Amino acid sequence: MNKSLKQQIFISFIIFLYFLFINCCQPLAMDDFWRALNDTLVNGSFFHFLAQDYTGWTGRMSAQALVYALFSKKYLTLSLLIINIINSISMSLFVIFIFKIVTRNKYSLASKDFIIYSFFFALMFTWTGFIGQVIWKTAAIQYLWGYVILTILYYYLVIQNKKFCLMSLIVGLFIGLYNEQFVGVLLVFYLAYFIERKINNKIINKGILFFLTGLLIGGVILIAAPGNYVRMDQMSSDQNISIFSQLLYFIHIFRYNLWPHTMIIVWLFILYFILAITNQKNSKISVLIYSLTLIISIFIMAPLATSYGLQIRLMLIYYIIFFIAVMQPFYDNQSTVVTTIHKAFKKIYIVFLIGLLIIMGIMGDSYYSLYKFNQHRQEIIAKSHSRKIENITIPTFELHGETEPYGITFEAITCDSSNVNNKAFAAFYGFKTVKAEDC
Repeated sequence: MNKSLKQQIFISFIIFLYFLFINCCQPLAMDDFWRALNDTLVNGSFFHFLAQDYTGWTGRMSAQALVYALFSKKYLTLSLLIINIINSISMSLFVIFIFKIVTRNKYSLASKDFIIYSFFFALMFTWTGFIGQVIWKTAAIQYLWGYVILTILYYYLVIQNKKFCLMSLIVGLFIGLYNEQFVGVLLVFYLAYFIERKINNKIINKGILFFLTGLLIGGVILIAAPGNYVRMDQMSSDQNISIFSQLLYFIHIFRYNLWPHTMIIVWLFILYFILAITNQKNSKISVLIYSLTLIISIFIMAPLATSYGLQIRLMLIYYIIFFIAVMQPFYDNQSTVVTTIHKAFKKIYIVFLIGLLIIMGIMGDSYYSLYKFNQHRQEIIAKSHSRKIENITIPTFELHGETEPYGITFEAITCDSSNVNNKAFAAFYGFKTVKAEDC
């Protein structure tokens, strides 16, 4: 084993340990409680809940199957250990494979470029609340793991030009049943890919065709689920709003929304366009096609945003796409200006390293604060049980100052004991009611 490989393994292990630390600090929150209470594998109700969800709540069968299979109150310690380890591996692969994609595998993890990339990755995915959202266990399983699978497959099919036909078909079917937003966004980019390949007389990878086949099959099954429309009827405030009105409303909330961050997507798009159009290796028509695709893809979330609100979960996929869209042409661009900037960055890489350590240190400290708070809360719960108290009032966790932008997800206990999150918490810990302090 050569020195470079040893260094890369060591760096990968450090990344894994960091994410394992914050995953272990993240307690159960919101939907996690209901999943654990269902204990579907223990009581044999796994397929019952999947069928119930398909007809009454959602068609996301692969995502739902994972949460039902992995959450268990009876075997809580083992359940959390498995989820935390898988999620830590997923986040590590996510960091590493995006680096491989944007640099086209030209640099190693032990390079200055990885330090520079890691700084921008940390800045982007902490400030937007991406990491804070996907460390939450339910969101990790139902969003992050899908992103990681797609990122790895993209690397092998597009960057490495491998085929992996059978694997692509299976992954396509899994993603098709995973999330309707994934399906919509991917189909838009597929259309752009085929048009761009046809215009430029480029070969279409067979693996991509197999993935599309699986995606369409899974997507049809997902979208046909009666539960999707039951949920939309329950959660949408206006059932008769026109498509045009939906688009106008979506543009309004997208433009003026402060959290989750939306305008960062606009600035990233502008930066992407400048980097892509000034790269002599890119054809102008290709840049135009993918620029329009990036814009159109944003509107895929319009029906969801107008029905459920512009939640951060809807933005996650765009943070990934636009981050890659900017970083890849930065490393590809051979213009004098970009090359000079790249060289200057490498000369001051130590500044990026310090910035990276500060960002990750603050986030690590925030999660450790959450861990200590949860330990204190567990003591309150234990004392309440020992005193046979059935209706409890508990403190809530809050972030202040520089820790606020991380978007850390906790259980959101409110002053209303009938709130769904309050009910989940009470049921999980065996109380009649629970509400927040200082109400």
